[in-house]
Amino acid sequence: MNTDNEYIIEELLVRYCEGKTSEEEAAYVRHWMKESDENRRMAQRINRLCLAADTLELEERLNLPQAFRKVQNHRTARRLRLAGQWMQKAAAVLLIPVLALYLVSQYGRQQEEEQLVEVHTRPGMSSSLTLPDGTLVYLNSSSSLTYPASFNGNTRRVSLKGEAYFEVSKDPDRRFIVSTPHDTRVEVLGTHFNLEAYEENNRVMATLLEGKINFTYRAKEKDKVKGITMAPGSKVIYDAETNKVQLLRTTGVSETGWTQGKIILENTPLEESLQLLSKHFHTDFILSNPKLKEYSFTGVFANQSLERVLDKFRLSSRIKWRYLNEENDTERKTRIEIY
Repeated sequence: MNTDNEYIIEELLVRYCEGKTSEEEAAYVRHWMKESDENRRMAQRINRLCLAADTLELEERLNLPQAFRKVQNHRTARRLRLAGQWMQKAAAVLLIPVLALYLVSQYGRQQEEEQLVEVHTRPGMSSSLTLPDGTLVYLNSSSSLTYPASFNGNTRRVSLKGEAYFEVSKDPDRRFIVSTPHDTRVEVLGTHFNLEAYEENNRVMATLLEGKINFTYRAKEKDKVKGITMAPGSKVIYDAETNKVQLLRTTGVSETGWTQGKIILENTPLEESLQLLSKHFHTDFILSNPKLKEYSFTGVFANQSLERVLDKFRLSSRIKWRYLNEENDTERKTRIEIY
């Protein structure tokens, strides 16, 4: 890539991470990311840079030049190899979306308005952040987390749409509460858990690795709320359409592999395997042969293209796959048939 093209894609990536591209530009970026693993890693690095800049903006009270210098000194930023001219322009580009993150609303019945911060991840990308109480959060593809600029009172409340892995800072005096779509939520004091709750998916799944959590949900009788106290090594799957709940045992390795940029399968059924691939590669899968649901897969995939992963599925079983998108298709997601 020559210098001019490199500058153009870097500028596009910044706007893509902040959701400021047109659909045509976004399609170009997604195509560029699929061209190589290095392109995808570069996009991930710029996404982390944008998120770091947003966090520092909050801490520095919109002192952008000082905050951006801190990001620039970070090892991730150094690896981006951005010239000084680009940094100045990128700072100007970042300023508007950083300001847009600050959503002021009435929180509960507090007399004073409290600042809320909303962090988004773009399709096929993930990020990490630290909350004001020290809680570490990994945010998966197409997800958003809303939290207050500071935790006040006797609870720590955040709102999740999508998937996140939490390492909650222990505080016996203040419960940590995660509200999610479909009238579900998780309450903890200090623990490590993964929570998946996308609005467009009726399934809500909580996986506990360490500590103890209470998962609450709507029962069949819509006006009743029930709760399940989970122990480490367990997984709850709640279906918001049928209001049914399953409590299963798990190592948690497969459910949290995404936090390391990996797809980890442990005798994982095909449907669940495709769900993991869908989030990682921002792709829709159409399973046209119901008999294939009987297949399960085991393996670890890191820094591999979607085509390479699917080819390994094909070699280890009888499945076949093909793209459904036309050459000039401008749909937001790639569509692949499994047959």
